[in-house]
Amino acid sequence: MKRMVLTRRMKLALWVGLCVILFNGIDYVLDARMRARMLPECRWEEDRPYQDTIPYMVRWCTVKREVIMFRLYDKEGKTLLAERMFDSPDWPIIYWTAKEVGYRTLADWGAIALPPSALDRWRTHLP
Repeated sequence: MKRMVLTRRMKLALWVGLCVILFNGIDYVLDARMRARMLPECRWEEDRPYQDTIPYMVRWCTVKREVIMFRLYDKEGKTLLAERMFDSPDWPIIYWTAKEVGYRTLADWGAIALPPSALDRWRTHLP
């Protein structure tokens, strides 16, 4: 009897795990489709301190209503190095420090380390 109960619990845990993976996969695919489409409302951040010494540029775009994508590029603005998406009805305030570039809104905040991590660079190659 105990063996059967453990087996049922293991099957339930397996199904729950598979459902979580499935839902996360669907969420990722929907986000990837959003990021891949043309983004009409994008802005380059022009206020970089020490523009000659910081080899990065930031671009942020409105993906859909109240969703903003924050992207870090190389100095020429051609190679994507990292990106973040967040919900906010307001445009972000961009700040630069020696170790990170970040964004702040009334509802959210975040940052990308400088230089971006290998994981951030790898994620930019995913669809």
